[in-house]
Amino acid sequence: MVVLNIAWAGAFSSVAVKNQLLPFFSQLQTVLILRLTLIFGLGLGMLARLSNP
Repeated sequence: MVVLNIAWAGAFSSVAVKNQLLPFFSQLQTVLILRLTLIFGLGLGMLARLSNP
């Protein structure tokens, strides 16, 4: 699960770097996507800890 989270973070980081070259609206979209990804990753981490005591 940790590897999966790291892979997701890496993928969205590269997307964020590409979106830095686009206008301001795309940067706002990137921030929203990164926040959702962070929440999603934290949720997965919590589920993994709860299912594996």
